[in-house]
Amino acid sequence: MYRSSINITAKNFNVDKLIILDSKEIKTKAGFKMKIAGISYLNDNNEPCDLYISLPKVETYGPYPQYPFGGGSKASKDICGYTISYQNKEIKKLFQTIEKIVSKKFGKCQIKPVYTKNKNNLDTAYFKVKMNGDQIATRFYSDKKQCKTINGLDIISKYGELTPQIHLRNIYFGNHGNTDYNCSLQINLTQVIFEESQNNIPLINFDSEEYDDE
Repeated sequence: MYRSSINITAKNFNVDKLIILDSKEIKTKAGFKMKIAGISYLNDNNEPCDLYISLPKVETYGPYPQYPFGGGSKASKDICGYTISYQNKEIKKLFQTIEKIVSKKFGKCQIKPVYTKNKNNLDTAYFKVKMNGDQIATRFYSDKKQCKTINGLDIISKYGELTPQIHLRNIYFGNHGNTDYNCSLQINLTQVIFEESQNNIPLINFDSEEYDDE
């Protein structure tokens, strides 16, 4: 069944319009059973919509390869996806608000926080790049009008200004590795504007006398 979608900016997020549905069991295309809870957001006509949020621009790196949990190999053939790190204090507060709503609705839920500390002790979210098999499905653009597409694989680990749109898909219930968390928000990067930073290092200023041609 087709359902409308809505794209809002983070600053226009209204917690009263957020709807967390009851949990249900579904079967994936691969035949696996999993438990999820849907997420909707009411539009101006109070109709539930799929929720997309455009987040503020930040400086960060392009897609970073991910490997299977517990695997020792870091070869390109072992890459199972990509994430992009994102740091913004206001967005952290937004997700904390959503996490509190989820925890209140599902009493025994130990929700995995979207923001965690990185190796430099900075609060960081790691958003999953949308994949189609081994191909990146998230759309990347190099301009604000979103006319010039770029290949996400061409900006792996490159530094620049990033403006992302995310899709808050649902809540997943289940094991989360060797942690005590048993549910998490499922979030995909759907579209990204990425403007690579130029190298602003000045040219070496030689001593003219020391480097005179002989």
